[in-house]
Amino acid sequence: MVSLRRFLAVITFTVVSLGIQAQMKQTYYPDFKPNESAVYEYTYTQRCTNIDDGEDNFAINAYSLLQVDNINNIFQKAKSGETYTNKFRLTLLEATAYTYTFELDIITPCNITKESTDQDVWMLDVIAQSLEKVKPQITFPRDMSSFMITNKREIIKQVGSDLWVAMLRDKHFPMQMEAEMPTEEEMIDQVTEEFNKGNALFDDIDILSPGFRAFMLFYCQPYVLGDFTLGTPLDGSNSDDIYLHQEAEMGDDGSLNFSSSNDFYRIVNTEAIDVDTTRKAKEGMIFENDKMFTSHTDNVLCTVEINMKSDADTWIRSYRVGSMARFKSAIWTGIEHLKRIK
Repeated sequence: MVSLRRFLAVITFTVVSLGIQAQMKQTYYPDFKPNESAVYEYTYTQRCTNIDDGEDNFAINAYSLLQVDNINNIFQKAKSGETYTNKFRLTLLEATAYTYTFELDIITPCNITKESTDQDVWMLDVIAQSLEKVKPQITFPRDMSSFMITNKREIIKQVGSDLWVAMLRDKHFPMQMEAEMPTEEEMIDQVTEEFNKGNALFDDIDILSPGFRAFMLFYCQPYVLGDFTLGTPLDGSNSDDIYLHQEAEMGDDGSLNFSSSNDFYRIVNTEAIDVDTTRKAKEGMIFENDKMFTSHTDNVLCTVEINMKSDADTWIRSYRVGSMARFKSAIWTGIEHLKRIK
C-alpha cells in the first residue's frame, strides 16, 4: 500500500512542531456503506498579480513552494487565470471490518493535460480511454491512511493493448520506429515494466483526476475538536515563527465542519522579472529572450486556509484549500475546491 502522508499537498503540518502533531492525531473516520455512490466536481485556479500595478505576473508560480515535496507537481505548469476542472464518481464496492474498496469512474479528465507536451497529451488520452474500460478499484484501510490499486494488473494490460492499437492507427509512429513495430504482447510487457516503477500508474490517475487526491486528503486531515491556536499572529520579526488557528465541530449526525488557517514563512531564491520589462514584453516591445531577470532571496509569507464539510453519511460535501504567497513584488493565490454534486 502507498501511504497518503507523502501526498499531502499543503505544507501546514510539516512546519508544525512535534508537540502539536502529537495533539492532532484525530482524523475523520468515515462510515461508508456498500453500493453508496457520490459524484464530485473539482476545480483548481491560480493567479499572480503585481503589487504596484495589479497586472498579471506570469513569471511566478508558487505552487511548488506550498508542496511538502515535489512528488506531485501537476499544476506546476498551470496558467494564471485558467480554471482546471475534473469530475468523477466513486462507488463503494465493498466494506469489511478493516477496509473499503471503491470504484473510480473518471467522468471528465482534468484539462491540465493541455499544458503538457503533445506526446504526453497523446499518452494520457490513451490511458484515459483505458480507465474508461477498466475502472480503477482502490482499497483503503478504514482510517483512509493508505491505498492500493487492487486491479492494477488488469488496467496495465488494457493500457498496453490500447497503446498498441493507437500506435498502429497513428501514421507517424511507423516512421519513427527504429525497429519493427512490437507485437501487442510485447507492448503490454513494456507498459507493465514501466508502470511497475514506483507509483507510475497512480501518478497518471492523479493527473487525470486530481480531485480524487483531494478526496483522500480530506480523510487524512488531523484536527482537534473545538478551537485550537498555536503561536501568535506573525509580525515578520522571526521567519521561523508560525501561526495556526483551527476550529472543528462534529454534529450529532456525525458530520464534520472544519476550518483552519496557517501562516508561515518560506525563504526562497527567486528569479523575478522586472515589472517594467514584463509590461514592455506584453506590449510587444521586446522578445522573450530579452527579459531582464534578477535573482534574489525573498522571505515569503505564506497562508494556507482549509475548509472541510462532510454530510451525515460521512461522504465529503466540500473541501476547499486556499493558498497565498506574498512576494516582495507580487501576490500569488491558488484555490482548489472539491464539492459533491450528486
